[in-house]
Amino acid sequence: MPQSGARKIWLNDYQVSAMTTRISNFSRPSSARKGRAGITSLTIAASLVIGTSLLAVGPAAAISRVETTKTDCAAIRGVLVREGAAILRYTSKKGLPIYDRYVSSSLSCPSFEVGVWASVPARDTNSCRVIACRADTHDSDDGFFNSRPLLRITQ
Repeated sequence: MPQSGARKIWLNDYQVSAMTTRISNFSRPSSARKGRAGITSLTIAASLVIGTSLLAVGPAAAISRVETTKTDCAAIRGVLVREGAAILRYTSKKGLPIYDRYVSSSLSCPSFEVGVWASVPARDTNSCRVIACRADTHDSDDGFFNSRPLLRITQ
């Protein structure tokens, strides 16, 4: 109940009986309760369903890292074919670590990149052929119909 000297004000469909310094009564008119209660519970239920489904997707799979100079070329290519992509690492002639992402098919490259043949040193050979993704520098007016060769590693 409003105290003596209190005045009624409306705040976002809520009737508030307030003194000059504090809120003494907080009620919502019955006409505003009917329509919004269903929408609010529906919104909360939808948010819970969407949030739960996003959590069910699970964590992203980690990409494999392979030290090429300690692995045979066939094993390196096998990892790429089996997993689709891997980080290949080796040490340069100057002693610096070199690593990059390599893929099993040029279709695995992000948009605006193309697959190109590259070679990395392996335990059994100095030149193991793999596919690297590089920025597409081919300047063409063909736009969407610009075709690139499909590169794919096979066992």
